[in-house]
Amino acid sequence: MYSTQTTAANNAAKLFSAFKAKTGDDPRFAVGGFGGAAASNPTNDELREVTDVFVDTQAALNAALGQLTITGGYEEGYKALIDTFNPNNGYLKWDFTPNGRVCVIIFTDEDSDGPETAANVIIAKGSNSIIPVLSSQFCSLGSSCNPINGDFPYPPVSSLSAPGYISMDDFNNPAKTDGIIDDMVQACVDTLYQNCVDVTKNGAAMGDPHFKVRTIALSRPMD
Repeated sequence: MYSTQTTAANNAAKLFSAFKAKTGDDPRFAVGGFGGAAASNPTNDELREVTDVFVDTQAALNAALGQLTITGGYEEGYKALIDTFNPNNGYLKWDFTPNGRVCVIIFTDEDSDGPETAANVIIAKGSNSIIPVLSSQFCSLGSSCNPINGDFPYPPVSSLSAPGYISMDDFNNPAKTDGIIDDMVQACVDTLYQNCVDVTKNGAAMGDPHFKVRTIALSRPMD
């Protein structure tokens, strides 16, 4: 997944401009990594903030994406998602906007480990959004660890329509990257706008195209 990390970092400007074009507002991003502990010691598998707060510059996002260099073989992705949607979990310092909506883009090539279930993730997600960017390169389709159809896959918790994920392989293909970024941004905007309550800008009506999106990028350990 180093190529995914590089692609994301190299396209920080594209992510910023795409979100601003779709929402009419300057986007803010947070970046976190999850995984790395052994199954025998899952308490060390907390979601780790790469950015302590939401960042609002392309340079800060680029630098944060370039720091996703953790390693390991136990990835509680479901728990990372649940913790992301709970600003009172006791250890995250991200400066969430009260009553705001969050779009989480999760990059992974394995299914989730640990005891959390898809049902728990859906409850925690509420009116927020999950956009999975997945690859079957590490765990082949049909294997228990595959993020698409393994034992604890991500399409069931996705905010996307079928197939419920965006291809990481397409994301890493230079000929397709721009289109995939547009797809990710549009998916975030569409799924949040459907539940738009407190994310409108300056109290504007839901029909106003200007509204705020807070985006969090999560990534499993790099292989």
